[in-house]
Amino acid sequence: MLELLEAKSDLCLEFEDKNMMNYAISIRKHIENGLEFAPFNSQIKEAIQKLWQDPNIRIAYEKRADYHIHDSSS
Repeated sequence: MLELLEAKSDLCLEFEDKNMMNYAISIRKHIENGLEFAPFNSQIKEAIQKLWQDPNIRIAYEKRADYHIHDSSS
């Protein structure tokens, strides 16, 4: 998901719902805290589910070949 968030930024795409930024911050903090490979807690699960609903995250995913995003990133 972090790769999709970065691709979204590179594509100059904004979240449709500005509250999605809080979910993005949760994902970034989770990874920055070294928990990238740890089981997801309920907050991270919710963040991924909500972010995946954003149309611009989906656009970033559709353009994944341009950013070398792996299918497992979604």
